[in-house]
Amino acid sequence: MKYSNQNTNQVARFIPSICATCFAVFSFLYLYFFQSSLLAQEQYVFSHGQTSYNPLYGALLCTFILLLVGFIFTHFFAYPLRAKALAWLPSSYLLGVLTCMHFSTIPSDGGEVKWVAICVIPFVYLLLLFLCFYFPDKFNEKGSLFSFLISNSFILIASFLLTIFIGNTGKLLHAELQMAALQYEGKYSESLLIGKDLPPTRNLTGMRVNALMHIGDLGGQLFQYPICISSDSLLPSLSDTSMVYGNGKETYRMLKAVPYKSGFKSVVSFLEAIVQMDTLNIHKERVELLLCAYLIDKDLNKFDALFSMHYPKDSVNIPLHFREAIQLKQCVFPTDDDKLEDTELKDNFTSFLTLTNNDSLPGQITNKALNQYRNTYWYYYYYSN
Repeated sequence: MKYSNQNTNQVARFIPSICATCFAVFSFLYLYFFQSSLLAQEQYVFSHGQTSYNPLYGALLCTFILLLVGFIFTHFFAYPLRAKALAWLPSSYLLGVLTCMHFSTIPSDGGEVKWVAICVIPFVYLLLLFLCFYFPDKFNEKGSLFSFLISNSFILIASFLLTIFIGNTGKLLHAELQMAALQYEGKYSESLLIGKDLPPTRNLTGMRVNALMHIGDLGGQLFQYPICISSDSLLPSLSDTSMVYGNGKETYRMLKAVPYKSGFKSVVSFLEAIVQMDTLNIHKERVELLLCAYLIDKDLNKFDALFSMHYPKDSVNIPLHFREAIQLKQCVFPTDDDKLEDTELKDNFTSFLTLTNNDSLPGQITNKALNQYRNTYWYYYYYSN
């Protein structure tokens, strides 16, 4: 559209370019860094696992298509200079629809598709188009470039928030998908950083076990992360194929054993069976995982018996949580045979018990002091329900 004012003509060419660039950057960042795992899961579901999703190429292709949609709306509709960014509302809407899917087969995904918003937004956009035609540009030629940029920036921000509102942004689901994707790439240490501030789920716990087994420190780090309070969460179900990057086979490959088709009553019974079968004691992962299962179930007697068989009193390099559990049992359930002599660990546990049993301190002060023990097995034993 031509304007009588030369400066206005320059602004009219400048603003659409700025809007297109901002949308392209947002779309790529949103798809590549935030929703790549969700899109991989969507493709896995729709293709029944027959095709795979490439995050980089997928983000570039989707952004390119959405840019074409934006250019079409920019070219075929006339918007006031203060509202040129409205041309990118359809692309933002489609970007939200592209990432709005929820998965009933994944327990952590408790949300639902926002069908009301998806159906109403097109009518709202048509209303905005009508207002644009009703108030043509001749009323807006006297504004400054800054004022035009401000009004269009607000529209772009609103469009981007609309994308996020429509899309599936569930924290637990994204944490599970991102952790699974990182482990699929072999980035086990990096995957352990995901979801440390989120409530534990069966999938998150099972993937943390898988990662810690691969880095060889299951007994030393397991209780430093949120975990489910049931040993049945330690191993995934082999029949669970709901997630695109499922690591069930990988975990059992580490154990070099899988449950019978008839199955076992619990993870503990399965682990006890394969530990008993390992007469040569060559699969340390089985023993370590079974010891962790006993600790999660707070069965210190079975833990102590198995620990005594595989870790003599003079053993070195005993995993941290195993030492904490032995120290707990020696102090709370004393016997004549102390399996661990660690003065520093004993002093720390004594301080922990003092805080736990001190009713004279205000609750906030006690909780703040106990934070230093949050990564210990002691904290799990006393404060997990």
